[in-house]
Amino acid sequence: MNKVLLYWIATIGLLAAVLAAAMLILPRVNWSATASPGDIETKIANYIIRNWITINAGHRTNPLSETAANVQSAKGEFSEHCALCHGLDGSGGNHLEADFYPPIPQINELQSWTDAELFFVIANGIRLSAMPGFSAHHSAEDIWKSVLWVRHLPKLTPAERETIRHEIGSETEAHEKTMGPMPGGMKMRQATPNP
Repeated sequence: MNKVLLYWIATIGLLAAVLAAAMLILPRVNWSATASPGDIETKIANYIIRNWITINAGHRTNPLSETAANVQSAKGEFSEHCALCHGLDGSGGNHLEADFYPPIPQINELQSWTDAELFFVIANGIRLSAMPGFSAHHSAEDIWKSVLWVRHLPKLTPAERETIRHEIGSETEAHEKTMGPMPGGMKMRQATPNP
């Protein structure tokens, strides 16, 4: 037999064996959102997602300036569509009282991202991460408003921080009135706003 043909048969056979092994092993891995994955899985997933974002995001900057009116509108947009998971304060303290893996990022962890990268992720979401994409049902301006609020969070004034603390506290009280007290006196998960 031709050596090239033997090479391709061996290569295809090896790939088939690896794929078959993966199909047998991977369903037995703990894919629960309450369990942390191993280091290799985490590194591979982070590498792929981060590079996908970097390659596809482009180089746009937010066309909305940080005026008081724009910031207030941005807060409303973020509150309506993002705060359920990320917390209005950007802490990642979700209102669902649920575990996510990968964990919901704290917004201050994303400040090194470009405006274009933030826009890209908000618009498109990230498959299998619980991060939805908003571009099909929201205008680019609405998405830029969310980017503006993400950028504003590290610059919150003491008055804004206090307002957010009050809003989070009110939401917790409303939740407890609707659902009843949580077992063992637990409180709805929330974090304090980032300093």
